[in-house]
Amino acid sequence: MSGGGPWFVAAKGSLFRLGAGDLSMADLIELQGLLDGRALVALPVARSLQEYLPKADRWGIGRLQRYERLRDRRPPSVGALARGAQVAVLPGEGIVWVDAQRIFRPGEVAPLPWTDPPVELTAVRPGQVLRALRAVIGTAGPKRVAPAHEL
Repeated sequence: MSGGGPWFVAAKGSLFRLGAGDLSMADLIELQGLLDGRALVALPVARSLQEYLPKADRWGIGRLQRYERLRDRRPPSVGALARGAQVAVLPGEGIVWVDAQRIFRPGEVAPLPWTDPPVELTAVRPGQVLRALRAVIGTAGPKRVAPAHEL
């Protein structure tokens, strides 16, 4: 279901990284039962540009490598999580597909053909995920992810 990247949990007054890796639909259903008013956001793996370029064309990407190292040192913000999310478990919404590419209309059921067995999830926009995260965290909560934590 998820792209094997990190998972983040938003709770009242906190936002933290819970883990990383692939999440199946069964995992998401189990987590949904454990979250109890909290939200979970799963991101795909962030791949470096180097992984997409042929070896012969990698000579001119030193600046990109430095940028990626600097970017990866700073914890992501709430907005960055919402924009980068692939799958989320939101209070009142359940398990949703975050459609940043605007392929589906919000609320439309999105078939995910790469899943086996096939899964269909309700599509939401990153803005809806951001509003849900901010509502769960609260106005006095953090703006960036804290260190790893246990659920």
